[in-house]
Amino acid sequence: MNPTTCDLSDACDRLRIPACRTGAILPAWPECPPVFAKIATVTLAPRAGAPLRGLIETLSNLEAELLLVDLGGRTDLQSWGTVLATVARGYGITGAIVNGGTRDVGGLAEMSFPTFARGVAPWTSHGRLELAGVNRPVTLDGEIVEAGWFGAADANGVVFFPPEHAEAVCAEARRLLEDESERLAAIRAGADPIEALLGGEASSV
Repeated sequence: MNPTTCDLSDACDRLRIPACRTGAILPAWPECPPVFAKIATVTLAPRAGAPLRGLIETLSNLEAELLLVDLGGRTDLQSWGTVLATVARGYGITGAIVNGGTRDVGGLAEMSFPTFARGVAPWTSHGRLELAGVNRPVTLDGEIVEAGWFGAADANGVVFFPPEHAEAVCAEARRLLEDESERLAAIRAGADPIEALLGGEASSV
């Protein structure tokens, strides 16, 4: 079993590592695969524009597997769908986290391109958005996410943390997951829940 965003978040807390996390960005469809990789960021602004050419050119030059697309959290706009996912996959990008809306959910599911977003909006981005920046810091629920950080997304939400802590965070997340699994197995086998969970330091709630 691989650590989830919950385990990674708990690991950041235990190690006192700065992290940004939210449960408001969720899978675009129920069976969306989880993602974990170093991120690049793309910022779009709500102005009358035509961002597609700039986004394609940007995707061709990014050195990251995971893309954080920033719409300032707005779900009345969308910036991601099957067109950009197809282009992104061709350039080696394996998933997208959208701080805003996405569309083409059925198409994204059919091509199995992991996409996580705050919501879904059916309209085009043409005439509504313009490309405002690449690899800029992103403000996510009051916290700052930097390009080059590691990002993880699954059914629980998203977590971001600095790359220099990736090895320690992943190791601690695996340790916490194993510890919790053992405690829960003991409860299922008949152990007193208070003793199993509180007799030692419990990993999570």
